[in-house]
Amino acid sequence: MAPWNYGGGPGRPRFRVRNYQPASGLADQRQRIFLAKGLFMLISALVTFLVVILILYLINLLPIDGRAKQICRVIVIVLGVISLLRFIAVI
Repeated sequence: MAPWNYGGGPGRPRFRVRNYQPASGLADQRQRIFLAKGLFMLISALVTFLVVILILYLINLLPIDGRAKQICRVIVIVLGVISLLRFIAVI
C-alpha cells in the first residue's frame, strides 16, 4: 500500500496531498505586496518633496515683490504637505 493511500483500497486513494503550499507562502506574498506598497509610497513622497523644492526654487527666481513670493511659497508648501499626507493615507 502506498503511503498516501488511507483506506481507499488498492489503486483508489481516498486522501492524497499534492502540490501542498503552506500558509506561510500566502503570508510571504502578502508581505511582499505590503513592502511594494511601502516602497511606492516612499518613492512617491520623495518625488513630491523634490517637486515642491523645485517649485519653491523657481518661485524665488520670479521678478515679483516679496509679499507675493511669500504667498506663493505658503501655497506651494500647503499643497505639498496635503499631497504628502495623501501618500501616507492620513487624508
